Amino acid sequence: MEMPLVSIIIPVYNAPSTIEASILSAINQTYLRREIIVVDGGSDAGTIEIIKKYEDKLSFFISERDDGVYDALNKGISKAEGEWIYCLGADDRLSSETVLEQIFETPLKSEKVVFGNVMYTDVSHPLVRKKHFSSLNSTIVWRNTLHQQSVFYHRSLFYNFRFNTQYLVLADYDLHLMLYNQITSYRKVEITIAFCNAGGISKNFRKELYLEELKIKKKRLGKVLYALNISWVWLKFFAKKFAG
Repeated sequence: MEMPLVSIIIPVYNAPSTIEASILSAINQTYLRREIIVVDGGSDAGTIEIIKKYEDKLSFFISERDDGVYDALNKGISKAEGEWIYCLGADDRLSSETVLEQIFETPLKSEKVVFGNVMYTDVSHPLVRKKHFSSLNSTIVWRNTLHQQSVFYHRSLFYNFRFNTQYLVLADYDLHLMLYNQITSYRKVEITIAFCNAGGISKNFRKELYLEELKIKKKRLGKVLYALNISWVWLKFFAKKFAG
């Protein structure tokens, strides 16, 4: 039985200090049934120069202005040929050379989502844990428990879906709430998938982030759960704002 092809999509914009490690973590995977797609949003020359060092190892590379990280991911999804899709941040990296092998060495059945955990690097906020244990259960209605860099998505999930680029930070949460509502079949593996930069945009606890969260929840949750979430979201906002 042939192993599934995995598409690794790396969106990037001006990341000269981290993009090389991100790309290499994908190139060096022992699992060979994978393709690497880099979608650049029109970066500085330094970032482009690094990417082009590895262009012969990439299945697809484009550099043009876009409307943010989720627009870049949508472009990558449109080019992906893999049965499974994985999104890797330009300042993140796969945790080891055998991550893909560990995920796909056991045949998958009807699962549409496979996920593990992530480790944060450079943690400075007291309310941000060093390890994120992903889950896809009822707790996701309160917070995004499914970290995007911990998840492998089956390509069928994107047949009729693309990330909503109106959401600048939490479009992945919009997807994850949809998957929860649809009772999507999944498998959890107890391994660390990636090392992620804790200084990423979703860890900057700005008011706009929480307004975006409420907008998504109003769309994806019922009236009662949404009403309960209004107080909860603002409680999170003030707790994280003043704890930092």
